[in-house]
Amino acid sequence: MMFIEKEDCYLATDTGLEWSKDNLGPMTWQDAIDGFAKGKNGWRLPTIKELLTLVDYTEHNPATTLPNMMSSLYWSSTTYAFHTDYAWGYDWSVGFYYCQNKYDSRYVRAVRGVRGERRTI
Repeated sequence: MMFIEKEDCYLATDTGLEWSKDNLGPMTWQDAIDGFAKGKNGWRLPTIKELLTLVDYTEHNPATTLPNMMSSLYWSSTTYAFHTDYAWGYDWSVGFYYCQNKYDSRYVRAVRGVRGERRTI
């Protein structure tokens, strides 16, 4: 996967998603959701599907080539269907996704959709 550095983000060339340059947190899942509720400049918490587009299994610590990603646990906006007190996240240190209690504190990387043409993820 390739990323193009822009003024305030990294553009993923294969999906068209824009990823924030900075990591946020750690914070609870609800704090992450609330923090993006106003949709400032279109930023939001990514879905688990969007987070998984960043995975590069040839990399580890972190398992991605997205610049400035920490080898840590990150939230997605996707609630676990069988237990709504849990949400999906991704552990970039070892490269796997997991369900975590929403009250735990994890990191966040903001995402925003492409402008114009919408690409399928």
